[in-house]
Amino acid sequence: MKMKKMLLLGGTGFVGREVVRVAVDAGWQVAALSRSEAGDVLLRGLGATPVRGDAAEPWGWVEEARGAAVMIDLVQPALPARLGRAEIQAVSRLRQEVTSGWLSALAGLPPAERPRLLSVSGVDDLEPD
Repeated sequence: MKMKKMLLLGGTGFVGREVVRVAVDAGWQVAALSRSEAGDVLLRGLGATPVRGDAAEPWGWVEEARGAAVMIDLVQPALPARLGRAEIQAVSRLRQEVTSGWLSALAGLPPAERPRLLSVSGVDDLEPD
């Protein structure tokens, strides 16, 4: 049976580490974005292949998404100490720009080789009702 490939953004975070564990245990081939040697070591220890890069710079790592069944977004933006309406709107704008960059980069891959994007950013929880 062919192993399914996954690209995980945010794999070194609290939730991401658990997703890596579960996916590897389920037989997935997991590649996960990492910004540091410490992140690389952590991911290797969990059974994933680290991909060095910055989530906001997809052109450096988008080829890793080629042929993946899914690209899971668990990236959480840095939040300011004070969360007023203006700060929430700024975080939202930044998050939308980053996601737009991913979509543009993924559009450069042949359609049959593009992963499905599953985004679990959580930023929408900050939006006032």
